Formats: sequence, structure tokens, C-alpha cells
Amino acid sequence: MLVALVVGMYLPTAVFALFDIGGVLMLCAALLTLSFVSIGALIAMKNRDKARAVGFGLAVWAVMVIVYDALLLWAMLAFGDRPIEPFVVPIAALNPIDLARIMVMLKVDLAAMMGYSGAVYKQYLGSVGGIMMATGALMLWVIVPAWWSLRAFDRKDL
Repeated sequence: MLVALVVGMYLPTAVFALFDIGGVLMLCAALLTLSFVSIGALIAMKNRDKARAVGFGLAVWAVMVIVYDALLLWAMLAFGDRPIEPFVVPIAALNPIDLARIMVMLKVDLAAMMGYSGAVYKQYLGSVGGIMMATGALMLWVIVPAWWSLRAFDRKDL
């Protein structure tokens, strides 16, 4: 999967925007690919029934793409009168898709398009240290499910 991603994305990115946005885009895409492959391996190791594993994989995707953003938006609107900045950034690390999207938006300097949350993300993740912290969180999304799936594979009685 990673080789296909690099072959499909590297050439256009290297030609048009390698040093501008391309490096961050390639890093985020590679880490997202690896994280969802490791999550998929974990789901495959934990479920014997293929149909249940596919359904669970689709449910994980739906939660990370749709439900998570809706819950985060609701929380920001519901608790907008309170200081929620310290909580928004760690909550963003709970979803690798959101974290990668934030990293790319900050690199493109479109944080203003994200409104209030964009200003919060730019304040906390806009520096080199913040980008390194976000990259580390994305790497954890790769390492932890892969480690769990390897442990499940080792324990599986084949």
C-alpha cells in the first residue's frame, strides 16, 4: 500500500510542490496509509468472521470520518463560552485523519478557513515543535495498532 502511494503521489508532488506543501502532504499520506493498514490488520486479527471484520472496519472509518468531526464541532459549540483550548488539541490527536488534515491546512496556511478551531490549532501546532508533536501522534497511530495486531497474531492458534 505504501509503495503504491509513493509511486502514485511522489512524481506529481516532486514536480509541482515538493518543498512547498508536498513534503508534509507525502508524510501525512504515508502515515495515514500505515495507520489504517495497521488498524485493518488489528481488526483482521481480532475477528474470525470476515463479514463482521468488514462491518467493523467500515464502522471505524465512519466514526473517524463523520461522527468524530460532528462530535468535535458539537463540543466546541456547546462549550464555546468556556476555555476549551487546552482540550481541543489533545482531542485532535484521537483521530489520525483530523490530525493529518490539520497539519496540511497549517502548512498551506489556511488555518483561517477553519475559523476558531484553526486559530487554536495554529497557536498550538503551528510551530516546528507542534508539527513534530503531531507527527509523533500520527506515528503512535501506526505503532500501537501494529503492535497490538502482532501480539494478536502471535497469540492466535493457527
